[in-house]
Amino acid sequence: MKSNKYFWLVPIVVVVTVFSVIGVAHLFNPQSVGEQPSNAGYLRKTIGLITDAPHATAELFYSTIENVVFLVAGLAWGKRIWNKEHKKFDEEHGVKH
Repeated sequence: MKSNKYFWLVPIVVVVTVFSVIGVAHLFNPQSVGEQPSNAGYLRKTIGLITDAPHATAELFYSTIENVVFLVAGLAWGKRIWNKEHKKFDEEHGVKH
């Protein structure tokens, strides 16, 4: 039951934290928020991309999708290897299911 709670709690906390940082950036330095012109300095452009709400949201969703794809691929590969090793062990030790 606890793991189900964390399944929903962790993403919500991450999203709230990201948008809270963006909101604080809007309050303290509104001209540096969002995408900056190409002649802006490296630090200003970086802070602008980090605090750009659409950019931050897209990065969050793309990272989530990428992690889910890698997790599913890893689990499928691991299950395949596990089943192969299990079958090999059963044959070596004469175990029948």
